[in-house]
Amino acid sequence: MYNLLIEKLRAYLIHNNPELIVRHEEEFSLRAYLEQKVKEVEPLLKKLILEGKPANVIEELCLEEMTSELRPSKFHYIRRILKKSFKEEFFSMKESGTLTYQTIQLVGLCDKHFNATNFTGATQNDPKLKEQVLKTIEEHLKKS
Repeated sequence: MYNLLIEKLRAYLIHNNPELIVRHEEEFSLRAYLEQKVKEVEPLLKKLILEGKPANVIEELCLEEMTSELRPSKFHYIRRILKKSFKEEFFSMKESGTLTYQTIQLVGLCDKHFNATNFTGATQNDPKLKEQVLKTIEEHLKKS
């Protein structure tokens, strides 16, 4: 179950938080990060096993717990803004194969804005956050 949870978490990160994959791979600590996240849910895992929950339910509940602080996805937030407000650039990046890379770069550039608003599901619609992110994207695209 331990290795399965690591792989489920890795797959989640690839799809929703690729910036974390890149950051941890650059620091050679991705495996340690994944193992730590699984270790943090061990009490929940043991409890669910003792309760006789089915494996798929255990996997789902543990993954939900491991990823709770990663939602909503900053990567998808930036990507939606790019697609809606910078359509030409979005499709150009998509066509050239640089969309994921550029989106990851923008997540890093916008991290200060996400942190300032304590980015959550409740704050993701904050107009001030969106304005700051739009400005950062615009500045980045001018430099590219």
